[in-house]
Amino acid sequence: MEIKYLESEELSKNKKYMNDILDILVECDKDFIPPLSSRNSTRQTDFNDIKTDTKPMEYFKKITQQNNILVIQDGVVIAFMSYIYNYDKDEFFNKNNIDDVNNYITTICVRKGFRGKKIAEKMYEYIENILINNIESPYISTRTWASNIPHINLLKKRSYENTYTIKNDRILEDGTKIDTVYFGKNLRR
Repeated sequence: MEIKYLESEELSKNKKYMNDILDILVECDKDFIPPLSSRNSTRQTDFNDIKTDTKPMEYFKKITQQNNILVIQDGVVIAFMSYIYNYDKDEFFNKNNIDDVNNYITTICVRKGFRGKKIAEKMYEYIENILINNIESPYISTRTWASNIPHINLLKKRSYENTYTIKNDRILEDGTKIDTVYFGKNLRR
């Protein structure tokens, strides 16, 4: 297994990796709340006004414009983490004592057949080690939904702090409402 960092320009030149990432997004589409195929952006904050596509193409376009950490096995991408380097704070980050900019992890996704092998943890470790030496801001942020317990447990294990919660922000198909939870970590603490 190899972990590789690619900036957006580099990723866009590798059609194989791009196709692998799209395959992962299609495979994992409905694992996200709301599904990725109903979103128009990795930065989307309004989950009430969503559309549904058959594939998460708008979301895919946004990911390929970001930096990515890829996990590759036998020449195939089996997981990825996309992030925005030096992301300008939005309204939710402004409510916290966070640097003016931070590094925002927008998406982390592991193919279903490779889950439970600590791949997500390895990507977090990798990005933290890269960013501590090469960044303007030592702060990493991400968000998830309140019922994504495996991701939340991983973030807590890695000393990420809950920085903000938006109550009843996401809606399941059955109408159940779920909170959006923001996490952050200062790498220099």
